[in-house]
Amino acid sequence: MKISIQKIKSSIFGTRLGERSHGMNFSRDWLLGLSVFAIVLISIFVFGIYILFNIDKNIETPVEIKNYVETINRSELQNILDEYNIKRDIFSRLLSKKIKFVDPSL
Repeated sequence: MKISIQKIKSSIFGTRLGERSHGMNFSRDWLLGLSVFAIVLISIFVFGIYILFNIDKNIETPVEIKNYVETINRSELQNILDEYNIKRDIFSRLLSKKIKFVDPSL
């Protein structure tokens, strides 16, 4: 069976022996659209499967797990807590005071 480019072009574009068919062929257009959609859908599915299997192959487990606990500098932590307590007290005093200015636009 010999495949001819001219036969493929004539089946897609509707030409017969050099004559152009200017009419619409809905069945041909639907078949072409559905074929392109199916090819794109299958290629996306195959690409997704390919990526999934490549990700599974390249997952590495850690070789060495270090067993130690990092300690906290307690004095530095206490200093930070003291600073935040001082800021909280200042903020609460500011909120409890009554505003003592007059709006100049009045």
